[in-house]
Amino acid sequence: MMKRIAVLLFFSAPASAQPTAAVVGWKFDHAPGITTHAGVITGWPASLGPVPTEDQISVWRVEYNLAMEEQSAEEAIDLDPRETARALEDLVAVLIEERAISRAKIPPLIIERVNRRRARRGRAPL
Repeated sequence: MMKRIAVLLFFSAPASAQPTAAVVGWKFDHAPGITTHAGVITGWPASLGPVPTEDQISVWRVEYNLAMEEQSAEEAIDLDPRETARALEDLVAVLIEERAISRAKIPPLIIERVNRRRARRGRAPL
């Protein structure tokens, strides 16, 4: 019986980095009439009540981040261990090819495995 594992690749920004437009839009279901510029609310429909304070928006940023993390966890891909290894090897190859990470930072065993897979596919080694 093959064990199943879940793989979750989630990159999150600090709570303070979430744009005001994204946070307020999420909180008010992207109600028409809400506008922002450079992180400042510039338009607010009277039907939504008073314009939110920075303190309220800070609290909503935390709620927003938690909601996004939950959503990402629900969307996690269920892979068997061999599929997971292949997916991670492919990710390493792309990161190196795109120069997003230095080859020197990858353990030699991983580089060897990636290069073996690339050779089977007729591709040049990293």
